[in-house]
Amino acid sequence: MAREGRFRVAVGGFQHETNVFSTSKASYDDFLLHDGWPGLTRGGHLFETMCPINLPIGGFINAGTHESRAGDFHLEPLLWCSAEPCAHVETVAYDKISGMLCEDLESLMGGGLDGVYLDLHGAMVTEDFDDGEAELLRRIRRVIGYEVLLVVSLDWHANLSEEAFNLADAITIFRTYPHIDMAETGERCFALLEHMLTTRTKLHKTWRKVPYLIPLTAQYSEAEPARSLCAEVVAAASRDGMLSADFAPGFPASDGHSCHPSIVCFAKSSEKATEAADYLLSKVLQAEKDWTNDLLLPEAAIETALSMDGQGKPVVVADVQDNTGAGATSDTVVLLECMVRLRAPGAVALICDAAAVRAAEKAGEGRIVRLRLGGSLPGHRPLDADFIVERITPGRFACTGAMMRGTEADLDGTVLLRVQQEGGGGPRVVVSGRKFQCLDQAVFTHVGIEPVKERILVVKSSVHFHADFDPLAAAVLLAEAPGESVCRNERLPLAKLAPDTRLSPLGPTFAQWQQDGGGAELQVSVGSEGR
Repeated sequence: MAREGRFRVAVGGFQHETNVFSTSKASYDDFLLHDGWPGLTRGGHLFETMCPINLPIGGFINAGTHESRAGDFHLEPLLWCSAEPCAHVETVAYDKISGMLCEDLESLMGGGLDGVYLDLHGAMVTEDFDDGEAELLRRIRRVIGYEVLLVVSLDWHANLSEEAFNLADAITIFRTYPHIDMAETGERCFALLEHMLTTRTKLHKTWRKVPYLIPLTAQYSEAEPARSLCAEVVAAASRDGMLSADFAPGFPASDGHSCHPSIVCFAKSSEKATEAADYLLSKVLQAEKDWTNDLLLPEAAIETALSMDGQGKPVVVADVQDNTGAGATSDTVVLLECMVRLRAPGAVALICDAAAVRAAEKAGEGRIVRLRLGGSLPGHRPLDADFIVERITPGRFACTGAMMRGTEADLDGTVLLRVQQEGGGGPRVVVSGRKFQCLDQAVFTHVGIEPVKERILVVKSSVHFHADFDPLAAAVLLAEAPGESVCRNERLPLAKLAPDTRLSPLGPTFAQWQQDGGGAELQVSVGSEGR
């Protein structure tokens, strides 16, 4: 399996989380773009770019180049790229990036290669392939064969098919949501590869499909039942004879036959792997009744926030369905409208509207500008109002929270606007030229807002915001305002699920739901009472 002496391992990554119901697709240029993560990086600069960042590839590289392994491993850079979640990856982009990976691997094969590590997401859908990762691994295997080890790290929201599982020799998956353990997941993946190379043995592995979908907002890993299930995973992985165990709750908006949660176990024997996988599946099935998805209508969320005595702390209202991190536009204005109507003090972030940023920049700080802000979704209106331009910035800032540490965002300009209301005191809104999930306090602080001093903070995020905003919040409310990151699975126009997959915990199977007339069209609105 491996040569004597130094092990040669190729390192790369290709990430996209696909919401097939989003309005825009991922082009090749989207993968080149530096937003929250670096743009496509290939070859020599890969390691220095990725090592400081809390990403799996950074953790893998740091583990493989640690001084304790000097002389044992030689890592070869491939490429790494990601694009903001949206609809399908265009064929041109997918073929070009996968072709670059295969070309670079082909060039390394002549010198001998012991292993390949790929930092993937697990919920990629392309214009041609419902399971983008499985097709990528097929292409990689055609280049490297089956003697070279292939190990993969995946996102918590991976929809892992049995085919993709079989193509990889080892897989590790995030164990937190918000994903604060991304680098650690890469380190765990390196440990599995190291074990196989040094012992010259492949791992025994078992995969299990979980037969029900879990809404994103219910997957928060510090809430039950996810918290207990994560503890069970860690305990299972540490049992005698086990090497790794993971649970991927999945990403419902990717649709497809492989769209479902899954469990993976790796062990020194097939019996141990099977035993652990069956045990974890039983725990996930027992927990089905315990998942909750409590969402408030927009006006009720703002009214509730106003009624609370935060004792000097802000109430955080999460705009969970306009989460760009799950493929939404990040420009719906329903919660902002509610704040204006109710004269609620506070701040909103981020609304992505490049035209508004350019208009505010042209007007200048301290000036009043008339804008039609946001509202690009069909059937949804923008907020037509006068705004005071309080701050203009280049939109570049270092993230400070646990999840995004080591990254510098580039949002193509940001502006801080205040809605002009009679008597003053209108809510403020951070507007960006590029999409970026509001999961880090730096989104506010870089424009001069101190989050802890606000009465209400509206953040466009489903779950990731918890890591950096829960510590300062008096309370957290989840608002079901319009958006393309729909958090009730029955409202998604699902078309390709396996017939026996339940749409939500204790919900109908896909076959039953179709018989009852489900799946007509995407329901991004919550009705007139939400306005």
